[in-house]
Amino acid sequence: MIPFFVNAGKADAALIRQLAREAWIPTYSPILSEDQLAFMFEEWYSISGIEKSMQDGQQFVLMFLGENNAAGYASYSLESASHGKLNKIYLHPDYKGKGYGKSLIKHIEMLVKNTDKKMLFLNVNRYNPAVHFYHACGYAIIREEDIAIGNFWMNDFVMEKKL
Repeated sequence: MIPFFVNAGKADAALIRQLAREAWIPTYSPILSEDQLAFMFEEWYSISGIEKSMQDGQQFVLMFLGENNAAGYASYSLESASHGKLNKIYLHPDYKGKGYGKSLIKHIEMLVKNTDKKMLFLNVNRYNPAVHFYHACGYAIIREEDIAIGNFWMNDFVMEKKL
């Protein structure tokens, strides 16, 4: 099935939250404590959290496989004259390993490149198996970063790709 992409707005916040429940939580439940998982989910994926991300400049994209089948989402922001940031990219577990993640990331790369950005970077938890996915898509680790969030820490790699 050929995916298609839709720019998301505030009216799509509930759908993004549902997709996050189905995709983000299974990604991080083996990595984070239950308390950290619950805190971060509400911080980032409450309706108000999603709307705040949009107000702060994140542009969300939904990926559909068929008319009413939202299969994933991503968000990106334009960070500097030369760099964009991939803030989020998640697929429903039923669609992983079938090339849809690559389609979604390529779509985001195209959107960012069309704004004349030369590089795209992202943060990924150092223990997230998606590190291998990003390597396969041409991203390289440029540094490690530990970021405080509430009473917790995010232990990330920062990865980057030339567009």
